[in-house]
Amino acid sequence: MDVNLGVFDLVKLGIKFIAFRVQQYYLTTYEHEIVDTLCGRVKGAKRKTIYDKFYYAFEGIPYAKPPIGELRF
Repeated sequence: MDVNLGVFDLVKLGIKFIAFRVQQYYLTTYEHEIVDTLCGRVKGAKRKTIYDKFYYAFEGIPYAKPPIGELRF
């Protein structure tokens, strides 16, 4: 599949991406939660939804080893 995007489309995508990241930044508080798991400690950020409810986001957790050798497809 070949996708041809013009310069204007790329600029629009870039602006949308930046706007999304700015919104994420403003919805993130400076509070963090550290949770002890069987595999070690995990740090999460407290974030607020657009409905003013809070949740903790734990990002960048490796759930499995990457498939290598015969396990690759």
